Amino acid sequence: MLFDEDRNPISFIDELKIIRKIIDELQAITPHFEFKLILTGLKIVGKTHVDKMLRHIQESNSSEDKRLSELVVGFDMVNEEDFTAEISEFAETILSIKKQIKIHGQEMPCFFHCGETHNRSCQNLHDAIMLGTKRIGHGF
Repeated sequence: MLFDEDRNPISFIDELKIIRKIIDELQAITPHFEFKLILTGLKIVGKTHVDKMLRHIQESNSSEDKRLSELVVGFDMVNEEDFTAEISEFAETILSIKKQIKIHGQEMPCFFHCGETHNRSCQNLHDAIMLGTKRIGHGF
């Protein structure tokens, strides 16, 4: 979250506009420069935070400014697996949003950090694959 000079929060779309402006300035100097965002939900903050990040993806995807909607290319969730909720606790919301959002003509890609535990009862790898993850971050 960004704040203006009066310490008021800036909306997510306004954040994207700032990022887009900086990208345009960089591309004027270095035309091959590219930048994309994968929004990240912090499991440790809870379901409200993850839901907020998913709503931001919906908001950017429905932006009338195509250049803003093209900035966000996916969703990730992170945090220590042994001390935070499992992916399954967020699956219903993720599936609902994933079906609604098209990025490059495909369902919203997910990139889950999971598989970083020695707890054999943890189902995060299974759940990530069932949610169609494009990669497993840091799995061992």
